[in-house]
Amino acid sequence: MYFFDIVYNYPVKRSEIRSTAGTILWILSVLLLFLTGYRGIVTAVILFVSGVYFLVQAGEKQEGGRLRGILSGACVVFSAGLLAVQCTPLLYAVFLLSFSIGILEEYGYFRRNAYVWKKTYPSLRVQYIGHAVRTVLLAGIAAVLVWIEWHPEAFVKRMVTPGENRTVYEESYEQQENNVTLYGNVVYSDTYPNSICDIRVPEQQTAGTVVWLPGGDHLYGDRNEQDNHWQLIRNSLREGFTTVSADLAFAPDYAFPSPLYQLDALLCYLSENIPGPRIILTGTGAGAETILQYITALCSIEYAEKNSITLNYKGPVTAVYLCGALVQPQYGASTGLILTDLSSYHLLRMYYGKTDLRYNRTAVNADVLPYISRGFPLMLVSDGNSGTYSRQAHRLADIARERGILYDACIYDKAKDDRELLFRSFDTGYTSYASAVHGRYLEMLKEIKEDHRNESTE
Repeated sequence: MYFFDIVYNYPVKRSEIRSTAGTILWILSVLLLFLTGYRGIVTAVILFVSGVYFLVQAGEKQEGGRLRGILSGACVVFSAGLLAVQCTPLLYAVFLLSFSIGILEEYGYFRRNAYVWKKTYPSLRVQYIGHAVRTVLLAGIAAVLVWIEWHPEAFVKRMVTPGENRTVYEESYEQQENNVTLYGNVVYSDTYPNSICDIRVPEQQTAGTVVWLPGGDHLYGDRNEQDNHWQLIRNSLREGFTTVSADLAFAPDYAFPSPLYQLDALLCYLSENIPGPRIILTGTGAGAETILQYITALCSIEYAEKNSITLNYKGPVTAVYLCGALVQPQYGASTGLILTDLSSYHLLRMYYGKTDLRYNRTAVNADVLPYISRGFPLMLVSDGNSGTYSRQAHRLADIARERGILYDACIYDKAKDDRELLFRSFDTGYTSYASAVHGRYLEMLKEIKEDHRNESTE
């Protein structure tokens, strides 16, 4: 009651509330584009503030009042619609309306206070200049964010160096490496570019085949990167597993589900040329994401049909090692770190489509969580604690545990241990946690090999 009393009985207070609410809406409009992982929350706040603004505006009759009333009323309607319907055009409408209200309030401020350039106190001029600097700064940030929203390709190219989709490869070769035979630059398919892999066969090959896919946000990364995955390759070879490091085609030219078809072609090639009793799929980042989606399409007819995926590989997959996998693409902008939210959001738009991820039908359909069930391969899940998908990894691990298909979950987050900053997937660095995860991976390989021995002797 006190609020309504101020609104309708005290014009000065009413004007201050309206001006403050307009400024807040202006700032929120910028945050709506910047906080890509929290757009639902920002929209809810915009709905509330624009409602307050509309109520205050209803009691005023100042110049431009009708336009302000229309804008604030429309902002209320579109904000509510965005929360209910979730579609990208409504998102842009809410931004435009709240930003326009802020601009009108800023214009009113400068017009009301233009007298400061006459005979007045210098402090008022300083205040006026400060307000102008803030206005220019916010308007500039908004312009940049709008440009990025409409031109994600240009923004992404300034963040990363996109990989090249090649169809002409270097000549294949064979060489010996410490009791390991390396078959390099092996072409496993002629359907997609970058369909090339390296195959390493240990002298005492007895257990099966480990396939590794690189990360790189589907835009870059290849099998020859000098990162910590070499430890995974060495451990696998030491245990008698053939290892295959494969490249995939890059987005945006080859978006979802193209990498799944490439992985399918790779497995078909391996089943024909390197038959083995066990297949273990491993990957980091985008590679792990591709593996998880492929396994889901392989094991769930419903998921495959929902995403219009038809696979040719019919053999089994024994286990998967997923490091830093994106499980729910529609929440790919929620990395737990605001600075990486924005970059991850735009990188993923190059793979799933340019609409907002939460409203993107392709990204929503690619969510694997509803389809994880018994009959899936054994899962080893790992992730870091910053700028990655720890929450999604925990949810995947919980569901896999309930279904009886979880080997182990090595997911370190700030709630458990904050001694080390494990940016994104710690498999790409050299930390005590990375060593611990590789230890669990090695134990999983040994158990798989032991199971194979037991089956062979029966």
